[in-house]
Amino acid sequence: MEFWKKIQVLDGTNLKLLAMGSMLIDHIGMVLLPGHTWLRIVGRLAMPIFAFFVAEGFLHTRSRWRYCLRLGLFGLISEIPFDLAVMKKISLADQNIMFAFLLAVGAMWSYEWLREHAGRCGWILGLASAAVFVAAGKLLRVDYGWFGVGLVFLLYLLREQNRGLRCAGAAAYILFFRSRTIERYAALSAIPLLLYNGKRGADLRWLFYLFYPGHLLALVLLKQIL
Repeated sequence: MEFWKKIQVLDGTNLKLLAMGSMLIDHIGMVLLPGHTWLRIVGRLAMPIFAFFVAEGFLHTRSRWRYCLRLGLFGLISEIPFDLAVMKKISLADQNIMFAFLLAVGAMWSYEWLREHAGRCGWILGLASAAVFVAAGKLLRVDYGWFGVGLVFLLYLLREQNRGLRCAGAAAYILFFRSRTIERYAALSAIPLLLYNGKRGADLRWLFYLFYPGHLLALVLLKQIL
C-alpha cells in the first residue's frame, strides 16, 4: 500500500492535461502529418483517460442534467470543427466524441435508475437499456462508436473495485476488441491512470470543454495556411 501511495502522484488536472496533450499530438498526426503513425500511437492515450473521467463525472456531479447539457452543447459546438478535421467537409455522417460520452451517460443513468426502481429484474433491464445506448453509438456513428460508449460504461460498472482492477479491466477490454488495430495502444493508458491519486486538482473544466473544438479548428485553419 505504501508503494502505491508513493507512485500515485497525478491528480485529475494532471491526467486531463496529459490526455489533452495526447489528443493534440494525435490530431496533429491526423490533420497535418498523416504519414507519421507514431503521432497517432501517442494519441491513443487520450480517449481512455477521458472515458475514465466521464464515468467519474457522472458519479460525482451535482446535477446530471447539467452534465448532459454541457456534453450536448459542446458536442454541437464541436461538430463543424470535427467534420472539417476528420472528413474535410461538413457532414452528418459521423459525430464527435462528445456525443459518444453523452450516450455513455445515458447508459449509466438508465442502468442505475432501473437497478433502483425495477425490482428483481432491475439489473437485467438495466443492462438491456445500457446495451441500447451502446448500440446507438454504432448506429449514430459517433467517434469511437459502440466501443467508446462501452468503455465508459465498463469503467462505471467497475467503480467499486480498486484502481488496479479498473485499469486492468479497461486494458483487457481494449485489447480484446481492438488487438488488431492501432487502438490496442490505448491499453497503455492504464499506466497514467494507476498513478492517479484520486484528487480533483484545479477546476479547469471549461478549459477542457473548450479545448476540444478549439484545437480542432486551429489545426484546420493551420492546414489551410500551410
